[in-house]
Amino acid sequence: MRRWLTLAAGLCLVLTIAVPVSAADTVTIRPFSMDEATAHVGDTVVLSAGWGACTKGLDVAFTRAARVEWSIKGVPFPTKPVWTKPVPETSDAFAACLNGLSTIWWVSGQYPTTFAVAGTYTVSVVMSIPHPLPDGGDWDGDGKADKFGGPFVGDLTLTVTE
Repeated sequence: MRRWLTLAAGLCLVLTIAVPVSAADTVTIRPFSMDEATAHVGDTVVLSAGWGACTKGLDVAFTRAARVEWSIKGVPFPTKPVWTKPVPETSDAFAACLNGLSTIWWVSGQYPTTFAVAGTYTVSVVMSIPHPLPDGGDWDGDGKADKFGGPFVGDLTLTVTE
């Protein structure tokens, strides 16, 4: 009986040490579509930069060629994004796709990090590809697929609190 009580007490101690008192949140920041965001010290902050195209194949071509460069307070922050699988979104706003469909396939290059010190940070991203790539749309109305190469630049202010 004493052995079981010792084992149970030891297990309770391990569980107490292993389980955090308060779990950190996950905050996704998107400098191309947000101006500001707030997180707490220790939160997981997911740096996210996305691309939309009229087909999944064009998204895959983009992710293979894309260069994504992040900086925090002007200091380069080396990362290698993990790209999501292409996800479709249908909307009449995407009627410029030359394939005649109103579906845009979105991918997002994501990189999780944390901030250990409270403060205000300028988070910047520059996304480019070494050669122009079509997204499958005719956004300028000339009947030809538009090509993009960037660079695309996005900035936001991240406030990290205790």
